[in-house]
Amino acid sequence: VTPTTRLLLVVIVALVATVIALLARPQRTGSSTAAPTTTQTPTPTATAATAQPTATSVAGVSVGYPDTRDGAQAAAANYTIAYGSDAMFNTNKRHAILDAIADPTVKPALQAQLDQSFAAVMARFGLDAAGNPPQGQTFVDRAVPVGVHLLSYSESKAQVAVWTTGLVGLAGATSTLPVTEAWNTETITLHWIGGDWKWVAFTQIDGPT
Repeated sequence: VTPTTRLLLVVIVALVATVIALLARPQRTGSSTAAPTTTQTPTPTATAATAQPTATSVAGVSVGYPDTRDGAQAAAANYTIAYGSDAMFNTNKRHAILDAIADPTVKPALQAQLDQSFAAVMARFGLDAAGNPPQGQTFVDRAVPVGVHLLSYSESKAQVAVWTTGLVGLAGATSTLPVTEAWNTETITLHWIGGDWKWVAFTQIDGPT
């Protein structure tokens, strides 16, 4: 989601402040050193991946997918849910999620960039170090996959587009950053490593709605 020589991930967290200002879920972007595809990401059309993971959960994330097309799609959809959850705003939980889903060779760089990015987002929303919101308010961050589309697949690597709808913001009578909805397409690159699909790279674009 393994060749003997793996690509080094260079993680780029782009325009966090701008995204926050627009009250959209922050675009947390990663890319590998390989040249990205120039083909426009098609709109995902499947309602769900058909493969089911094993009955294994690590850090609240379902893991243990088959090395199949359906397995790659199921992994991408479930990793998107974890990545778009409020657990990512708690440092310990975020690190545990990355331990569960990320390629170990890219995780240190990914974790460092995401720690910096989420610290800025948490400050903007007034969350404390544990991800708790100001008193009397509820922080909401959810991502729900609506469809998946397999862009490419081999036994060692897959790229999957996941169409999601998401909510982010502070709910409460005194909130100045109310909950808003966003539609995005996440393109996730996976490598098959250690008997499971692992997250290597991630990009996000707005829409389609």
